[in-house]
Amino acid sequence: MENSVNFLVSVGCSPNDKDQETGSTPLHLGVMSGNTRVVRKLLVKGADKKLKDANGKLPIDLAHDYELEAMVKMLKGRNFLINCLNIKPDLQKKKSRATLGWFIFLFATLLLSVLFFVLPFIESKIWFVLLFTAVGFMVLFFTAAWLTDPGYIKKQDKDHLFELMVKNDPQSICFDCCILKPPRSKHCELCNACISVYDHHCPWINNCVGCKNHKHFLGFIFSAFFALFFVTVMSIIALDTSEPDNDTVFAQFFIGHEGKLKALKIISCIYSLIISVLLLIPLFLLNFVQWGNFLSGKTTNERFGYQAPAGSYRKVADNFGSDIVSPLNGEFTGSTNDPNEKEETPTA
Repeated sequence: MENSVNFLVSVGCSPNDKDQETGSTPLHLGVMSGNTRVVRKLLVKGADKKLKDANGKLPIDLAHDYELEAMVKMLKGRNFLINCLNIKPDLQKKKSRATLGWFIFLFATLLLSVLFFVLPFIESKIWFVLLFTAVGFMVLFFTAAWLTDPGYIKKQDKDHLFELMVKNDPQSICFDCCILKPPRSKHCELCNACISVYDHHCPWINNCVGCKNHKHFLGFIFSAFFALFFVTVMSIIALDTSEPDNDTVFAQFFIGHEGKLKALKIISCIYSLIISVLLLIPLFLLNFVQWGNFLSGKTTNERFGYQAPAGSYRKVADNFGSDIVSPLNGEFTGSTNDPNEKEETPTA
């Protein structure tokens, strides 16, 4: 069923067509099959969760009837905060710049509030040096991870798809790109492309993490974690300091209005602590997972994704050889794990 769905949606069949007798959509049938990968594929391709069958039931109603809790959660979707913090991004049909925009906005307002209203209350300038060194590296690595090609694999014409299906195991074919999937690659529905040495799609950078930008992504999350840690420490120090240092540039603007500066300091410190803690939690998890990947020589997709049947990889290995590239530098590792049919993992 999964291969059939992949083929049909890749050639343009609508995921919202209804059966004339039962009124069931492909999403209804996917839920009844119990196959979460089929349901996920249909949702990403634009299946309407609000269409009812002839009995007046939504796909989520069928999921409840069959006690399929994983599908119920998938069909419910996620709230904006969970999606924005990248704890568990929602399924969507195409890239969205909303999370990227919110991430940049939160970090920019956080740094400005610290610079103008927290820094005047910090006596030791070492914290200023540490913070803006971390911020400098974070901006550098963020920009590189965001704008760098993650490792897109060139697509082929649709005419090539039928020839591939005749000669190869369907499990080894990407129906959207009309290619044989190279080892350790995966098709990203949001980028609509296969990514070489696929790790995951990160909404914070609005890009996939693959063989060409994995190092940049590691540098970004590492420096961002320490930047937020320094913001947290500086905010706590400022809250415990009653008088500003009038020698600082920004404190001089408030000479004679120290009361206003103290009030703005309290507001800025509370804001900084809230935002820092909210972002530090997913960043800590990201660093824990990603550096674990680095030490194990695997990607997030390989460590935590769904493991396909062993036979599907054997066909790919016959076509491409058994050696596969490492997640960070493209060197050959000789691993025989099958990464091609992993479920996408909700990690940044």
